[in-house]
Amino acid sequence: MSDSDSIGRSRWWVFRRPLLKDWLFLVGVALGLAAIVRTIVQADQLGALTIVLNVLFAVPAGVLFAGILGGIIREYRRGKSTAAHI
Repeated sequence: MSDSDSIGRSRWWVFRRPLLKDWLFLVGVALGLAAIVRTIVQADQLGALTIVLNVLFAVPAGVLFAGILGGIIREYRRGKSTAAHI
């Protein structure tokens, strides 16, 4: 989806579709996977419930973080380029 196609879509969605072609979504998944690896490495220092919760929420948290931070930057750039064309 190009930036000009995204003008009519809902403003709460920052990822492009399909998701697997959006670098921002893939960065979020990579952050989540890195958090899972960190949890596994530190497993001897953490409790069982903490390990389970970290593994369950790592990828969604990574996607949320990348979506918020990267989405702010992406929407700013979209708005700036749209304003330049007006």
